[in-house]
Amino acid sequence: FGFSIPLLVFDKGQGPIAKATAQVQADTLALTAETSEARAEVERARLVLVRRREALTRLETGVVRRVPDLRRMAEANYREGTGDILELLDAMRSMRDIRIAHVQQLEMAKLAEGDVLAAVGQESRSVCPCGIFVTRRRVRRTSS
Repeated sequence: FGFSIPLLVFDKGQGPIAKATAQVQADTLALTAETSEARAEVERARLVLVRRREALTRLETGVVRRVPDLRRMAEANYREGTGDILELLDAMRSMRDIRIAHVQQLEMAKLAEGDVLAAVGQESRSVCPCGIFVTRRRVRRTSS
């Protein structure tokens, strides 16, 4: 049987120092990766918001503002006898479809705005059409 005692005469702690240095480097790389991912997510959300707002503006300036004129023309044609009831109903259906498209574009722009706020770590609160407060928080996505 033997008895041994490690002699720490030549040990200057290089092992724990190297391990700590490697851990700091790994943590720094992980932080850099997380920061880059967060910035990319914010930029992606911002670009989506810009595109949705542009689409909303195009719809409002190109189509929605013409709806009252479309209605007046369809009703006037029907009253004057130059248009029949089917044309009036078709015009009414088209106006309804335009209003629905406008509301959908508004919704998509608001959701994109909420996504931007969530990407920067803020909570977005809004009221849905039914009057209920909707809260959106940032959800961390895991890649699969």
